[in-house]
Amino acid sequence: MTLIFLILYILSVNYTFAEEGTFVSSPWAEIPKKIYIQIGARESAWLDRYTTYYEMVPCGDGTYVAKTFLLTGNLYNFIFFASTEGVTYYDTVPSEGRDTAFIISNSSYSIGTLKLEEKYLPRYDKIGGDARRVIFLPPSLPPDTTVYIYSNWSSTPNVVENFRARPGNKQVVLTWEPPYGYWGKSGKEFLQADVIYGGFYQILRSTSPEGEYVTISTVPGKQTMFVDTDVENGKTYYYAIVTHDAYKSFLSLSSQKSYTLAVTPNEPIQIRFRVEGIDLKKLKKQFQDIVYLTPVNETDKYSTRYKLKARFTYCKVEESF
Repeated sequence: MTLIFLILYILSVNYTFAEEGTFVSSPWAEIPKKIYIQIGARESAWLDRYTTYYEMVPCGDGTYVAKTFLLTGNLYNFIFFASTEGVTYYDTVPSEGRDTAFIISNSSYSIGTLKLEEKYLPRYDKIGGDARRVIFLPPSLPPDTTVYIYSNWSSTPNVVENFRARPGNKQVVLTWEPPYGYWGKSGKEFLQADVIYGGFYQILRSTSPEGEYVTISTVPGKQTMFVDTDVENGKTYYYAIVTHDAYKSFLSLSSQKSYTLAVTPNEPIQIRFRVEGIDLKKLKKQFQDIVYLTPVNETDKYSTRYKLKARFTYCKVEESF
């Protein structure tokens, strides 16, 4: 019995899951969270399955951490849950790929990149038909290795739903609904909780479809309305709203930063072409008013790296009576 215990200990890895970002806003940092972990790729980690779960322990800087001991040479899938105000939110993630929300490190002091082969890096995948976070620990890892995975909630935030502009006398009333994750729109549990609790929306405006678009306001994640009173009757205004989760900093957004409207196919953009004009009807019907904003001073206007994914709307302000 002692020998088996020692073997398991030698083969195990001190494995830490933490949500990325040392400047996480306080509303999100205060919400209790759990991580559920399942070995293998046959069953996905979930609340009502034979899954190991850990309470996420707050670190005091807005992040949470859970220390586990996992076996090298094995694949694990995992998922986060957050509960607040009577709702248990799901960690809705893509069914494949990886993004900047996934960072792996072998140091608790600097978020670097642990040099592992591509197949060993954290990723999103379908496990038992469900989208989950996945990590495979290579058997070649030394027994005293400490691995840190930094993951923010529900991956990169999605765009808002039902973005509308309603004109009035010398004002435009903008309304929207919070963004859902990648699992659909069937209930509150699928909303991106890290946007609602601690995130915010960046509202941009232009007087032409192509831009430039300038930030006119940032509003908290729980807010679903904004009244723009800096408008003139008889003019048409074009708006874009960008979602930011709790891991972004307000300080990184300059109110003077300008963007131009980019091409709107599903990203990544595989071919290059120039947009001479914006077909607003096609934009709504074919792309559901999803646009990509490119910084004006960005030289590579075809790359999606520096683009802001946004929902788009417009309206003409009512004439004075």
